[in-house]
Amino acid sequence: DMESKMESELEQVAKEKSDMESKMESELEQVAKEKSDMKSKSLVESQQLERTQVSLEETEVKLNETTKKFESERDSLEDERLRRQEAEVKLNKTKETNRDLTEKFESERDSLQLQIEELEHVRSTVGAEQQLREETESKLGQVSKERNEMERKYLLESHQLQLKID
Repeated sequence: DMESKMESELEQVAKEKSDMESKMESELEQVAKEKSDMKSKSLVESQQLERTQVSLEETEVKLNETTKKFESERDSLEDERLRRQEAEVKLNKTKETNRDLTEKFESERDSLQLQIEELEHVRSTVGAEQQLREETESKLGQVSKERNEMERKYLLESHQLQLKID
């Protein structure tokens, strides 16, 4: 019986050994699978990291390009602002010049208007003098005519009186 018990225990030990080996093999397969999965996962993560790195580098290039464009736009806007500022200064100078010229023109116009008024006064005075001269010459002509007439009458009367006396 002892033999049978020993055999049974040996079988039991062999079965436990076989179960243990099977379990160990299964665990080794599991560890190998996990190791393979981790390698795979590590490879995937490495590839993702690589893609992320490439994407980051591309983003950095785009950012640099965008920054250059922005700086160029900013410089263009600054140039435009300076051009507008210069144009505004020129416009203000032109306005000031126009204002000065307008004041000068108005002053000259007022001066010319005064001269015109003075000339019109002189013209009317000259016209009045001309009319007075014409009237005076006409009166002188009339007086001269009357004097000549009176002289003629006087001479005639004087002549008649002389004839009467003689």
